[in-house]
Amino acid sequence: MRAKIRRSLKRYEEQGPVRLVPARTAEERAAAFEAMIALHEPYWKARGEPGAFADPELRGFHERFIAAAPEDADLLRFTAGDETIGVLYNFIAGGRVYNYQSGFRAERDNQFAPGFTAHWLAIRHYREMGFSAYDLMAGEADYKRRLGRAGETLTSLVIERRSVLQRARSLARRFRSARTRQT
Repeated sequence: MRAKIRRSLKRYEEQGPVRLVPARTAEERAAAFEAMIALHEPYWKARGEPGAFADPELRGFHERFIAAAPEDADLLRFTAGDETIGVLYNFIAGGRVYNYQSGFRAERDNQFAPGFTAHWLAIRHYREMGFSAYDLMAGEADYKRRLGRAGETLTSLVIERRSVLQRARSLARRFRSARTRQT
């Protein structure tokens, strides 16, 4: 893993100085959020998915949250030279950093590892700032397994009233779950 990140950093440094730039002002924060979405959406659209911010209400919520709570939402722009390679959107709470979402430039050459590199730089950045943890949150993505270590177990409990609509949702969830396991 370390060799992969070193190789990636070296390749990015060929494009210019590598930096992780915190978005400080309201304008920088709004621009970083837009840049993240511009990098995030093509990745998911190529896989037939809409991306995390396709819903205008959800996108609007995050735009308002980022503007209203700069101490709770942090946006970091990963750059090489003048190019934005990626943007990380993190939540800050209780001395910990929670990576919520990100967007990265697509790279054709596997010598570049924009996600691994950005998260590695972010972990160093937040450690230097005195934060106790950089949490990649729930999910089974390869980068989470390779960058971190097993954390707390996340358990969900859903309580719903019995109804035709609830039964239909339950069947749809089971179908999606079964279909996911088969692929």
